[in-house]
Amino acid sequence: MRDPIIYNLPNGFRIVYQKPLSNLNITSINTVVKVGSIYEKEDTHGYSHFLEHMCFKGTYLQKDSKIIFNNFDKHGIFFNAFTNKEFTEYVIKCDESLLESTILCISDLLLNSTLQEKHFKKEYNVVIEENIKNEDDMKIQLSDYTEQQVYESTPYEYPVDNIKYHKSRKSFSHSKLVEYYKKYYIPENMVLSIISNIPFLKIRKIVEKSWFIKSIRPRLPRQINNIINPCSSDFPKYHIDRRSNLSAIYLSLAFRTVPKGHPDEYPLFILSRILGSSFSSRLFTSLREENGLTYSSICDTVFYIGGGHIEISVILDYKKILKNSKSLGNQSLGNQSLGVLPIIIDLINDIHKKDEITKKEVDMFKGFIKGKQLLLSEDSSNISKYNGMKVILENKEEIIPFSKVYDINYKSIEKKDIDSVIKKYLNLNNLSVSIIGRNIPSLEKIKSICEKLQ
Repeated sequence: MRDPIIYNLPNGFRIVYQKPLSNLNITSINTVVKVGSIYEKEDTHGYSHFLEHMCFKGTYLQKDSKIIFNNFDKHGIFFNAFTNKEFTEYVIKCDESLLESTILCISDLLLNSTLQEKHFKKEYNVVIEENIKNEDDMKIQLSDYTEQQVYESTPYEYPVDNIKYHKSRKSFSHSKLVEYYKKYYIPENMVLSIISNIPFLKIRKIVEKSWFIKSIRPRLPRQINNIINPCSSDFPKYHIDRRSNLSAIYLSLAFRTVPKGHPDEYPLFILSRILGSSFSSRLFTSLREENGLTYSSICDTVFYIGGGHIEISVILDYKKILKNSKSLGNQSLGNQSLGVLPIIIDLINDIHKKDEITKKEVDMFKGFIKGKQLLLSEDSSNISKYNGMKVILENKEEIIPFSKVYDINYKSIEKKDIDSVIKKYLNLNNLSVSIIGRNIPSLEKIKSICEKLQ
């Protein structure tokens, strides 16, 4: 696979292009708009996500959503879109023969949406339905609580969307949405990432015929800057949401870390794999294999341009959060009566010890990351997404090819680097605890366990 090509057009629009690993006649297209919930103000919460919906409701050329979706469906084009805190992304996979018509279509949708008020009123109800569904998804709720605490007093504390934003129709103004659209949906605030066997020069000529170039929408007075605010230092933090209708408890322990691109990003990711990513990870071994306490436990990292965190999350029986009193016949499960939360705290305290994380363990999970990276490269849309993110969020003029990420960012990491990030970030002063569920112990009991953390 050749290295990515980044091309800047005179109006600020950017293309990032790369040839795929295979010779299949498939093109992956990721169009990324640098707008998400961190750009919203008090009176525009939820607008970025709402615009993602509205861009398919019709343009001056494609009059309504039925025409748009029929054109996709009759060719079996894969299409999806989603909104993040930092960007909105439109994802397409299609036959290479459809590349030109697809680029012309997506440029029209993103830059010529009519945003008619009649469509605004209908889609408002659809977005409410989506948020009602999210209210019943405890994983989404847990993530929102966690990030509200970790990123308190920064734009990252707010969910991308939330039913609270829609309690009153007055909070959503059609005219204000149109203004928001015209401000952020402009060529200089977009990147088109393409993985295709079609030559770059041909793709460039197609783009030069599209609305990505023809749009005459006024440019911003200056390039939109990344929003980087320091996180509050008022830690540890606790959020408990008692819900009697749930059978399980959803538990999160998160530690704020570093922004995307910081050198510690890569040892932190390896640490997350060691703690909770597979059947060999610490959480799986301790909570499930040794103590029979959980079915679902994971550790993961999140890195934004304005901050980051590492998070342990577990779904468990509410009876097992502090104690494990279960037994199988006359054989006690695990080492004693410790429940999920004290075991996790003990696990974190243990890895603070100098030789607890071994070189063999670090090398094994580096191999795990290398193998997963190879599997991800099988799907060109993963590479297209990676390229687009690097250009739109980090303003890269040159990017490390996806195929070389392991060799450049992970290969040289050693045990001492993992030990270093453990000491820097996995401590009480960085901790945020979020719990949703029934019969949750008192806050005092939760604190008494968590504050045994070093």
